[in-house]
Amino acid sequence: MENDVLRLFGQAEFLTYAIIYDTLITRPSIEGKTDAIVAKFYNHVDKQTGYYFLPYEIEADKVILHEGWLE
Repeated sequence: MENDVLRLFGQAEFLTYAIIYDTLITRPSIEGKTDAIVAKFYNHVDKQTGYYFLPYEIEADKVILHEGWLE
């Protein structure tokens, strides 16, 4: 998907994008693997790339969001 975005819009003077997906993650403060939404973002102006992780769990048909973080 990222390659397609860059192929279609990579020559644009101002390109900022985010690709959001669902995954399993591990982190020292979280026991085992947990579900998380991850947003990879890129800003063409300052060439910054980063990731925002938002762990969650589903209990009794309700989504419980946990504290997210940037990397």
